Amino acid sequence: MVETMTTNGKTTSETSSKARRKRERKLPTLIATGQQERKTLKLSGSISANAQEVANTKFPLLTPFVTSPESSELFVKLSRHEVVSLLSQQRFSTAGVVGYLVNLA
Repeated sequence: MVETMTTNGKTTSETSSKARRKRERKLPTLIATGQQERKTLKLSGSISANAQEVANTKFPLLTPFVTSPESSELFVKLSRHEVVSLLSQQRFSTAGVVGYLVNLA
């Protein structure tokens, strides 16, 4: 193993073992105000014109989609092999699933 001296007089193995960690930034706390007893929520959005294979790596993670333009059930891709229904919270395989991306407005 060849060790070289760095400009500050330490060997490369010393500097790599003491690498600085990036300081984690804390996220602000979400403060909910008022009453939150809404039973339904109406969202408007647009559905993409073309269906894409959900298992494809180009299909984005954590983006809502529907399985047909007439469907009202939203799904989200969690991983390459798994999607979840936002309505029932059931998880499904991505095998053979095509989806239309939904852009919520």
